[in-house]
Amino acid sequence: RDSLYLPADLGRLGAFLAFLGTAAVATALRYDIMIVAAGSELEAAALLAGVCWLTAPLSLGCSAVLAWLIQAHLLGFEVLPLSAALWMFPALVTTQLFFTLRYWLMRGERFRDIARVTVWQNVVRALAPIFFVPLGGGWTGLVAGEVIGRCAGLGSMIRSQGAALRAALTGLAHGDVWRAFKRYPESPAAGLPSALIDAASTLLPLPLLAGIFGATAAGYFALVQRALQLPLGLISRNVADVFHARLAQHARQAPSAARSLFARTSVFLVVIGGVPSLAAVVVAKPLLILVMGPRWAPAGELLVAMIPWTFTMFVVSPLSRAVVVYGGQVLKLVYDVLSLVAVWLVIWWAPRGGWTLAHTVWWLSWTQAAAFVVYYFLLVSLLYRPLPGEPGLQAPGAT
Repeated sequence: RDSLYLPADLGRLGAFLAFLGTAAVATALRYDIMIVAAGSELEAAALLAGVCWLTAPLSLGCSAVLAWLIQAHLLGFEVLPLSAALWMFPALVTTQLFFTLRYWLMRGERFRDIARVTVWQNVVRALAPIFFVPLGGGWTGLVAGEVIGRCAGLGSMIRSQGAALRAALTGLAHGDVWRAFKRYPESPAAGLPSALIDAASTLLPLPLLAGIFGATAAGYFALVQRALQLPLGLISRNVADVFHARLAQHARQAPSAARSLFARTSVFLVVIGGVPSLAAVVVAKPLLILVMGPRWAPAGELLVAMIPWTFTMFVVSPLSRAVVVYGGQVLKLVYDVLSLVAVWLVIWWAPRGGWTLAHTVWWLSWTQAAAFVVYYFLLVSLLYRPLPGEPGLQAPGAT
């Protein structure tokens, strides 16, 4: 073997993570993201506690759904063994609790703590699978490494914030949680469907490609996703956290400052994401083959094809936090449906048109890049939508 894991192993892990990323959106009913903009510290603590109560039963239900998809041979998840449903439960619980605590830290602008714990989690996720190689590695080694890494991140966050968490949750009553949930009915009503569709359009192409081209092809796609999104994703996520917290502060007190923040962040993301994206076009393909071995040569074509999708996602995803602050969930739902329809059209046509894997990924990349461009301008229009008590304003150039 010329690499620690086979492409098919990584393809199965990619399908597992695709379901995890989609299901994790549902395990808090989108109440977690409202912690940042909660009206008081008591309300924020109530949302935190409520999400923690919801996580385990909803994660169990999602794991059962995965088992059904595997057995029914639906959406390409048949590439996974049935044991993936057992691994899914701890992966979902740790993932949801980690992100819930992350939103709570964002509220207090403790970005240094978030960055430290996130880096530690990703280091463990990257290194843990190596220790399973002497035991046979394979798909089990990869998924075990993922779960261990997520547990390490959550454990580190709880250890560092234990005292503050106990202080925030002390004296909290069930009624406080219920009142907090009632205050944000749009989270499960509009935010959850929108977030699920958004996650599906981003993550489901991998298992769907596995269903058409096989686990090995999905492995090439999964490697490319990781190679492009991991370094840019860390930056994008940290920028999103800071942007979200600052935008929530500015939205009502100083709308012009919020719009200025949006513009400055847009420029920053284009510059920071554009440079490595251009470099990847030139050097990433031969570098990938050098590092991973000749077995992974087909992934080089996919890497170049994926750059437009990855770059536009890097720029627009952090800015999409404006939807939460400005209450644009219904508007976003329209975009999400269009984005998912584009994915399904490409995947539906690929076998009928006789497309190769590279050709299919090329079309996926450019259609999703176009969707992100449309989404960006929807976000701009959202920032110029008047908030309650604010006079109406026109976006620049509007007639």
